[in-house]
Amino acid sequence: MTGRILIALSMMSLVSCAGNGPRYSENLVQTIPANMAKVVFYRDVLPLAGAAWPHHYYVDNQLVAQLKIGGFTRVLVTPGAHTIQSGPASNPNFRSASLRAEGGTTYFFRERGTVPPDFSPVPAAQAQHELESGYHYQPPVVSVSR
Repeated sequence: MTGRILIALSMMSLVSCAGNGPRYSENLVQTIPANMAKVVFYRDVLPLAGAAWPHHYYVDNQLVAQLKIGGFTRVLVTPGAHTIQSGPASNPNFRSASLRAEGGTTYFFRERGTVPPDFSPVPAAQAQHELESGYHYQPPVVSVSR
């Protein structure tokens, strides 16, 4: 019985760490100027490793977001080659992916709480389906426009 109570309390504390902004919707994601591309970052709702603290997300080594579990954000980038990253401030290249952005296009990157952690691009239809399941908006740390 005590074990069940501890598990329930642990799950409640993890849920309280989750993002608490507005839920994902296409309207919230914003329109894209033709001379920019949009990158949407999102973090799994129930990862186990590191669930209590925000994870850092970067574009070309510039911090753009700190997401809690169940959170998403979006940033605009210029068309061209970019490095999209996730990792601690001491090692922004811990997980990275290359992106060749085209103007007017949206790109989705998901961080999954698997072992080892997975940070990868996700097709738009799949990402939108996952995001609509209950992800919450968290504002970016900084806008990227280079």
